[in-house]
Amino acid sequence: MQRPTSFVLFFVASCAAVGFAGACGGDNDVAKPSVGTGDAAPETGGGPEAGAPDAIAADAADSDSAGGTAYDLDDVSFLYPLPATGQENDLIALTATGARGALLPASVFAALGQAQPDMSNYALDTYRVVGVRVDPCLPSTPPPSTACAKEIRLSAQPLTTDPTTQGVTTEDAAIHLFYDLDDATWADVLARLAALKAIAGSSTSGVPLGVHPTMQAQGLTGAYAQALAALVLADAGDTNLVRVAYMVAPFDQDWFMGTFERSGSSLSPDAIPRLDGGITMQLSNTTGGTNDNVASLQPPPSPFDLQILLDYTQLPTADIGTVTTEAHAALSAENPSLSNRVTIDCATCHVATRALDAAQSMRGLDASAFPERFSDPSFNLTRTPGAADALQAQRGFGYFGAQTAFSQRTINESAVVAKALSQ
Repeated sequence: MQRPTSFVLFFVASCAAVGFAGACGGDNDVAKPSVGTGDAAPETGGGPEAGAPDAIAADAADSDSAGGTAYDLDDVSFLYPLPATGQENDLIALTATGARGALLPASVFAALGQAQPDMSNYALDTYRVVGVRVDPCLPSTPPPSTACAKEIRLSAQPLTTDPTTQGVTTEDAAIHLFYDLDDATWADVLARLAALKAIAGSSTSGVPLGVHPTMQAQGLTGAYAQALAALVLADAGDTNLVRVAYMVAPFDQDWFMGTFERSGSSLSPDAIPRLDGGITMQLSNTTGGTNDNVASLQPPPSPFDLQILLDYTQLPTADIGTVTTEAHAALSAENPSLSNRVTIDCATCHVATRALDAAQSMRGLDASAFPERFSDPSFNLTRTPGAADALQAQRGFGYFGAQTAFSQRTINESAVVAKALSQ
């Protein structure tokens, strides 16, 4: 069936309605963050030594105010390397406690397990932080509001041992934690980011988003990982944790996704955008092998669901008009200037990149000139995950087993944030 072509108007209208210079910013840009003053001293708990390099951060902040710092993708989105066997505690545990309390209080984790029982398949103490992101302006309310929040975002996954290699790997589950920052805390984050950039030097310049090159070289006990742990434990914790998202695949082919707003020990489910009736949980189902994968989003979002691109049995012979229409839609979902977390559903955000890759590889579709494609020549936007284009690797920023897995959306958002902070 021919898909409608109104999706572009849908995304553009959403962006215009938001009028948002953050995740929906014009010219792929975001508003400059405001900077206040303040500091926080973290405590150590359940992870690396978290002694904050406060003197370095202060010096970096002073010098940064005069000339500015050129940030790149890996300077605002930090993917940890997986640890060696027996060294799992070199990654930050979600039970770690810093200046603002535990990163994920046990009571909140218990509430998550009650709301989504499959998350209880993995104990809280098995989760480690695998990714850290900072954002000066993440949308906090639906259109037409222009409200946004400064945030730290953590991605955590349960660690386990691969029975074949005996190496550390991850379970197919993830918790995404959002911490709101006031101006004083954001000032501390900016100072610490400048200090991290001073340690990284040119190692992050011009390279694609991936495992952080400095942490890869220094290891998880090196100066860079320690300084990043200090940032997390100083500025994220119980007192500013506002939102919890999850993704879990209990049957190896069904990925359940949803988001909760947090108040104390209580979690209130968010209605997922583009799903009718206030639905609060979405499923991405995948069956078949490498060449005959069939994925579906349940419930299917409207006005498009990428169904043809996600069905490798239909894609090779599908009407090229339908294929092209869905490719435009996938690019819109990847573009932070055309969609944001309050206008796009969970599953589409996670599968859009793989769907687009399928259209380009199986049908030879050239989408390089499509107007919805995000572009910024200041950054290397190449996507190089270890898990490649596997539909089962539905991670936005983390690991599928022991392989890196992330979406183009994450890369594009990182470019928007890096550009904003470089200004």
